[in-house]
Amino acid sequence: MINWFMLFEFSGPGVIAEEISGNNGYVELAFCAKKLDDKDLFSKSDPFLEIYRINDDESEQLVYRTEVIKNNLNPVWDPFKVSLSSLCSCDEKKQLKCLIWDYDTRGKHDYIGEFYTTFEQMRKAMGENKIHWDCVNPKYKAKKRHYKNSGTVILKDCKAVQLPESQ
Repeated sequence: MINWFMLFEFSGPGVIAEEISGNNGYVELAFCAKKLDDKDLFSKSDPFLEIYRINDDESEQLVYRTEVIKNNLNPVWDPFKVSLSSLCSCDEKKQLKCLIWDYDTRGKHDYIGEFYTTFEQMRKAMGENKIHWDCVNPKYKAKKRHYKNSGTVILKDCKAVQLPESQ
């Protein structure tokens, strides 16, 4: 018998409901960033992170969007839970694309940068380990000779949890 659970994620103005089957688990991720590019003129950026799963047909599926951290170039986002089926279709090697944006109340968010990873890489952040990625803006990288990155994104913690099955 397959049991069904619903996980609810509260993200900004919306709610994300994810249906997962009885033997699928979920993962709790805790991200922060350091020295993000400042995209605002009179204040600091208001960054948020989006995680996309890259499907076999190369399409991208939004998996999760963090909350916006106002006026901060070194944000610490709230930890969040997402099912493994939603994150990576239970395939640890499936490519994930992570985008960092500066929130704009008019809806035209400013792009800060991106990085690619897999759940296999993220799992290395379990325990005391932290994983770091350069947040790269490809346009800046192509134009600026000494461009290194637009900040660093850090996965502070990754906890994989199996949901219990009812008999």
